[in-house]
Formats: sequence, C-alpha cells, structure tokens
Amino acid sequence: MTPSISITSCFVHLISFINNETMERIERPAPDLY
Repeated sequence: MTPSISITSCFVHLISFINNETMERIERPAPDLY
C-alpha cells in the first residue's frame, strides 16, 4: 500500500467534509460567523 493512496483518500474525505460544511452554510447561514 503506497502512501499516495492514503493521501488521496485523505483529500477525498477532506473535500467531502468541506463540501458538506459549505452546503449547510448555503442552505442556512451559521450564526456563529457573526
């Protein structure tokens, strides 16, 4: 198992996590930002 695969999977998890966060922010703005 090469380290590049784990790095890629980590990026995929990170991107999906950020995507979920941004989608929630777009649907309803988070009050803690203000």
